[in-house]
Amino acid sequence: MSVLCQAASDLRQLRYARRPRGQRLYMDAYTWVASTDRSWPYSFLNLCETLRLSPECVRAELLGDAVPAQSSLRRGAAGGTSRALRFGFLTSVPGKRCRKSAYSRGSR
Repeated sequence: MSVLCQAASDLRQLRYARRPRGQRLYMDAYTWVASTDRSWPYSFLNLCETLRLSPECVRAELLGDAVPAQSSLRRGAAGGTSRALRFGFLTSVPGKRCRKSAYSRGSR
């Protein structure tokens, strides 16, 4: 459930992000919610099924007024290489603080 809450928060708060990090997190959230992938346990569809939620209703609620991922790409939101992203934990990397996204399957 916390992954869905994090997605909702990222889609709402980072919609107009100016920094690449915020844009990437928004893009990750949007792509995760829009995905139809069922190949990993924390996919959007698998979480909705586990929580007995209608994926269509949740998706409509989360993406109702969101900017499409393709529009974000045209604005340059996906610039740079994404780091290994999992489970939405805050982590410390030597010399750098980073927030991992809750939506991606692993390293890209």
